[in-house]
Amino acid sequence: PGASTRFGLRAEADQILAPLDGTVDLTLVDLRPASPSRGARVEISLTAAEPQALLLPFGVACRLSSNQDVRLLRLSTHSATHAGDAEFAEGDLPEAAPR
Repeated sequence: PGASTRFGLRAEADQILAPLDGTVDLTLVDLRPASPSRGARVEISLTAAEPQALLLPFGVACRLSSNQDVRLLRLSTHSATHAGDAEFAEGDLPEAAPR
């Protein structure tokens, strides 16, 4: 409870996130170079009480946080790490990402 992750970025793998128990808050930042929404930042919540999932495209950084215990199903189109995979603290996000 009360935990938060760093921003994770997968360079070549889409992910699907779905809560199995609890509620998770996500902060998404588009870091894709050619995306018309580059730099856009969105905050959303997913809750297991209202079954839903999120497709997270590669190149979009994601931070997870919750003030409760959460079980989260996390599927990825690739299991291997790639050269462009990265983790960022809030202050270390690339310049194109507003805070």
